Amino acid sequence: MNRNFFLFLILNTIAFLGFQILVPLVPVYALEFSATESQIGILAGVIALAAMIIRPVTGPAICGLPFRRCWLCRFPSSSKGKKKV
Repeated sequence: MNRNFFLFLILNTIAFLGFQILVPLVPVYALEFSATESQIGILAGVIALAAMIIRPVTGPAICGLPFRRCWLCRFPSSSKGKKKV
């Protein structure tokens, strides 16, 4: 395998896992704020609905960007300095 391909594969896997970990953790986090089961269900539904609406729009929009700019948009914290609290 090409070194660049392997690096891209690792980075893409990390980014994908970072986004997908949201689905199982949000209900657990909502329980800590004493959300009811129906509120948690609505929250999970809103996340799924938002993903279904946003993904078809952002896919073609990202394909129009140059590759480097696409990665800078995907990881904005790596392209800017960290904010002081």
